[in-house]
Amino acid sequence: MKRLLYMPVVLLLFLSISFAQNSLETRQNIESGLTPLMSKVLNLLIVKAKTFDLTEEQMKRLNLVQEKYVFPLAEKEAENNISRMMVIKIIQEPDFDPAEAKKASEKLKQTALEMSYTLIDGLVEIREIIGLENYSIITSRVKIH
Repeated sequence: MKRLLYMPVVLLLFLSISFAQNSLETRQNIESGLTPLMSKVLNLLIVKAKTFDLTEEQMKRLNLVQEKYVFPLAEKEAENNISRMMVIKIIQEPDFDPAEAKKASEKLKQTALEMSYTLIDGLVEIREIIGLENYSIITSRVKIH
């Protein structure tokens, strides 16, 4: 009889632990659709970097990274989405102009390249501020699928 009483309690305990773990993973999973937003990745790394015992100068520099890279990157992501929608809009027309579609595709490609470069520059600056060992720690904690 006691076994029957304990079984639901144990099952409930396991389910609550599983739920809590999934909830934590979801918070750390910074996906937007199928691909993560680069600005969110960079911002999350900055937030995690601030958990280390940093000097006041390092904290100021991290805040500057946010202004210098995260905000412009978010703008570029918005521009990228608009460019992508423009390409789709153009090619959905049965009589679309190939030159116009190629021009819009080129803008999309250029924006994606600028986003990648901005992300890389931001990551390098974070690494320089907090050091290679701490950088390794925070990048291992960020889950990107």
